Amino acid sequence: MVVCLQTHLLEKFCTRGNLQLPAPKPLSSVGDMPYVFVANKAFLLRCNIMRPYPGNRLSDAQRIFNYRLSRARRIVENAFGILAARWRIYHRTIQQHPDVVDDVVKASCVLHNCFLKRN
Repeated sequence: MVVCLQTHLLEKFCTRGNLQLPAPKPLSSVGDMPYVFVANKAFLLRCNIMRPYPGNRLSDAQRIFNYRLSRARRIVENAFGILAARWRIYHRTIQQHPDVVDDVVKASCVLHNCFLKRN
């Protein structure tokens, strides 16, 4: 239920274009690259959402892309898993304004890094 709601909200914001994402930045020699969300197959393909190629009959390049995208998603999931192990606020959807949620995530990351330095 939470995943469906989050999927629905993200797609609604992406289609309306009111996510206020930063402007594309140069990435090495590739040129300007937009900021994107790393998603799973539950999301529709949008200009700011990267999702895996569907199906079983994929080319080598598509399988490699899916693997690397999956690794990126695991990194994010592991990071939030570490935060959730330390703070219970991450065990459920945070019912706050998005600006407050941004501050909560940033503060918990800073606190986590302070705890790591101390121990």
